[in-house]
Amino acid sequence: MGWLPEPKKEGKNLGILAFETAKTMSRLISLYKSVSDEEISRLRNDVIRSKGVAFLNTGDEKFLLSLASAERLKDLDHAAAAVARQGKKCTDFGLERFDLV
Repeated sequence: MGWLPEPKKEGKNLGILAFETAKTMSRLISLYKSVSDEEISRLRNDVIRSKGVAFLNTGDEKFLLSLASAERLKDLDHAAAAVARQGKKCTDFGLERFDLV
């Protein structure tokens, strides 16, 4: 079987990158939808004012909104880190250095 050419590694990397990219895009879409006006309104009117949240945490709306904001910011940070990791695998100079942005 020495006459068969060796499989290219780039094809395998492309497949792995495609799945990683799809995962990151899914996270970003979910994050984008979670900060829509409709979701923020639902969070303020339904979730934060529920008796269970007040019983388990606090009834302080400002504090609970700051917690929700911090969680979204953490999600955005994780997504940016994933994009930067994927950028390092690119051949484009600008994308390779995305982590500096």
